[in-house]
Amino acid sequence: MRRVVAMLAAHPDHARVLVDLWSAGPPLDMAAVYRDYREAIAGLLRQAREEGALRPGIDERHAP
Repeated sequence: MRRVVAMLAAHPDHARVLVDLWSAGPPLDMAAVYRDYREAIAGLLRQAREEGALRPGIDERHAP
C-alpha cells in the first residue's frame, strides 16, 4: 500500500485520472474509455502535424 501511495504522490496527474475513473461509478467500460482516449490523442497528433509541430514520421498512428 505504501508503494501505491508513494507512486500516486510522485505522479499527481495519474492520481487525478484514477480518482476521476473511480468516481465515474460502475459499470465502467474501460475499453470505451481507452478508445475515446486514443481517439482524442490521435486528433491532437493530427492537429499538431497540420500545424507543423511534429517531427517527420510522427502521426496519429503513435497514439497509445
